[in-house]
Amino acid sequence: VDSNLAALKISFHLFGALAMVFLCLYILFLAKGKPMIIANKKIVTLNIVLLLMVFVQIVLGTNVRGQIDAIAEHLNYLNRSGWVEQLNIYFYVHRSFSLAITGLTFYLLFLSKNNIKILALLKASIVVIIAEIIVGIVLVYLQFPAVAQPIHLLLSSILVAIVFNNYLRLVTK
Repeated sequence: VDSNLAALKISFHLFGALAMVFLCLYILFLAKGKPMIIANKKIVTLNIVLLLMVFVQIVLGTNVRGQIDAIAEHLNYLNRSGWVEQLNIYFYVHRSFSLAITGLTFYLLFLSKNNIKILALLKASIVVIIAEIIVGIVLVYLQFPAVAQPIHLLLSSILVAIVFNNYLRLVTK
């Protein structure tokens, strides 16, 4: 915190927190007797790909957050409407990558249309993804309201926890 959370330190801090969440989910998974859902190999593999994509998205997001912090400090936290224009390629990749994550999740939903249990897992992901995109739009187009930043981070943490939980529960035939 002393370092104003440089982008790399934000990433390490966040991944440490997420590791604790994963550990708690894994312990809960084991304590409940490993409640598994049978899925075909393609669905399980794509869920792993989705988990990796969400991790990449979080890394990109921490880079964007670091840039925003630097821009805000440089401009004395004024002229919020000009902050987005000063962001580099990480912002555009972060924004566009969210569409790839959304697309993959909808594709998983389509592949799972005949399995009610998998659909239930994926619907939670879709709700969080849509909320996350809405908050991202609010951040960009409403000049980075301070209240939206922690909501965006919270939703990304919830999303990665949901996808990890899905990973734990899905097993191939």
